[in-house]
Amino acid sequence: MAISPDSWGDLRISRAFDLRRLNLGQRVETTLGVENVTDAAVFDQCGLPQPGRLIRFQVRVF
Repeated sequence: MAISPDSWGDLRISRAFDLRRLNLGQRVETTLGVENVTDAAVFDQCGLPQPGRLIRFQVRVF
């Protein structure tokens, strides 16, 4: 299966941990995401180029 060069997509995986029993807070959530996985050239409605591939790692404590 071939992917068209003008295709793009995002990918995100997340996991939550309950830390109440360790007295380290209520919850911790970690997220790893990749935007524009194929690193395709993407343009907005005005024709301006958008950023390429973006890898994001996020940790939330709440």
